[in-house]
Amino acid sequence: MRVRSRGAAPGRLRFVVTGRHGRYAMSRAHMPVKGTMIIYSPLAMTGQCGEALFPGPAPAPHCAFNPSRSTLKCR
Repeated sequence: MRVRSRGAAPGRLRFVVTGRHGRYAMSRAHMPVKGTMIIYSPLAMTGQCGEALFPGPAPAPHCAFNPSRSTLKCR
């Protein structure tokens, strides 16, 4: 997992999650995708948490597979 500050938007973060060498079943039936990040897990007692929903279609936040369906990108 990689977390970065969004310089143009103070207090907002961008996060990237990468899974390798595993099986991560995902299909269109599992849409929309929701990303949840908890900084102080498991209870987020400091209030440091966030959630993003990707309901689609573009240009709204959405997820799409690459042509080989090996990567799912959500923006």
